[in-house]
Amino acid sequence: MKRVRTTACLIMAGALFLMAGTMAIAGEAPAKAAAISLTLQESIDLALKNNVSLKAETQKVDIAADRLEQARSQQKFTVGAGVSASHFEPNPFPVNNTSYDLGLQLDQPLYNGGRLKAQETQAEIALEQANVDLETRKDELILSVKRAFYGLAKAQRLEVVAREAVDQARAHLDVTQKFYKAGTVAKYDVLRAQTQLAQVQQNLVTASNGVRLSMNSLNNLLGIDLSTTVQLKLSPEVKPVKRSLNELISLAWEQRPELRSLALSARINEVGRTIVISAVRPNVSGTLGYSILHQDMSATSSGNLTVGISANLSLFDNGLTKARLSENSNTAEQLKLSADDARRNISLQVRQSYLQLQQDKELIEASRQALEQAEEGNRIAAVRYQSGVSTSVELIDAQTALTQARINYSNAVSDYEIALSELERAVSTEL
Repeated sequence: MKRVRTTACLIMAGALFLMAGTMAIAGEAPAKAAAISLTLQESIDLALKNNVSLKAETQKVDIAADRLEQARSQQKFTVGAGVSASHFEPNPFPVNNTSYDLGLQLDQPLYNGGRLKAQETQAEIALEQANVDLETRKDELILSVKRAFYGLAKAQRLEVVAREAVDQARAHLDVTQKFYKAGTVAKYDVLRAQTQLAQVQQNLVTASNGVRLSMNSLNNLLGIDLSTTVQLKLSPEVKPVKRSLNELISLAWEQRPELRSLALSARINEVGRTIVISAVRPNVSGTLGYSILHQDMSATSSGNLTVGISANLSLFDNGLTKARLSENSNTAEQLKLSADDARRNISLQVRQSYLQLQQDKELIEASRQALEQAEEGNRIAAVRYQSGVSTSVELIDAQTALTQARINYSNAVSDYEIALSELERAVSTEL
């Protein structure tokens, strides 16, 4: 009797320990993840607001603006002040042997061979280029968001198809089990239906995990918590592209910020030629100064006004200026070749995106027709099976064909949306 009570006590203690552990785990469980509903444009706006790399690119614009202010300041006058005190020992005079000197000086560049003005022009162009490069970064981020957005939409569509396949397979298994109990089908039909259900359930697990992975990628780009559940608000219609290929290529050459950035680099290099030449031109500056000198030893004070002009001219630089001019010319040629190569690459990007878009458009129509046929085939196979004039294998084949047709159609729509995003990035504008 004592042993029985001891055992009972141990069992109760174990149960209480498990309950306490369960409560502790429940208390430490994370809060339920937030859920938001987003359109494509709302997703883009959120990414543009939160993306860290874009903020870093924005800082480059501010830096370029600061450098422009520096270039402008170098052309204006500067004012300096100075003070000094001297004490003499031994003192031969019966008065204090200390002197004080206070002075103000204004310096103004008068002529520098166009160097300072050229530096200001370069800074202005560099600021414009920084804004263009920021535009390029925005285009790249927008494309990444579109890819992630439509990638998530694709994953969610595939999950819906997988879930429909599970429901369909489960319903078929229920019917088959009823037929088996009635003695109208063999055990093989039940096993085959069970195998089919297990397979589509595995596909659903894979599809659901694909949704989670795609959602994490989108959340990361949007700069929000990775555990956030995003509900997509998709447009029900597929947006057509009415422009011709040649029109799109011409539009890309006009709109792509990369080409504008290269053109601005060429302008900066062209202005830089003036800076190189200014090294062999005279540099002239003016000085206006006023100083006050007080000497206690002589008990006198005096004021001096100074006006001066200084000029410098380089007579020989061992070919430095010539080498710099050669470098400037070679850089101009290199930028020209880079621009030509960029136009060719942009044309290629537009062509590839356009052809992919046309292919996906045709696949949408073809897969839609195949889906309609698969739906009708599945309906007929279900009627035939329930009427007892066909086998379970025939119905499973019809269901498998329907599932694949749904997958093909979902993929075609999603691929078209992504291809359209690629084309819009290639031409750097909404179509």
